[in-house]
Amino acid sequence: MSDNYESRKVGRDTAKSGITVSTAYTSDEGYETAILDSKGAYPVERYKDIKTAELGHGKWVVLAETIKEITELPPSVATFLLERKITLVP
Repeated sequence: MSDNYESRKVGRDTAKSGITVSTAYTSDEGYETAILDSKGAYPVERYKDIKTAELGHGKWVVLAETIKEITELPPSVATFLLERKITLVP
């Protein structure tokens, strides 16, 4: 896949809360949704194919309106790292 985000993007939406949901294909993790706030980007869900990525993106767009905390996923190759809780800062 190209390094161009636009060609890899499944969806990118910013909620009224100020939280952005970005779902795209990544070369290392496949399809992935990340939550973006004023401090960074945090992967929250990974998918086996584009159809489940589209469904997952829609779910996170709805959640982004009200969520205050998420669980960030570690890279799948870093089995020694644990998921961590992130308090979102719009």
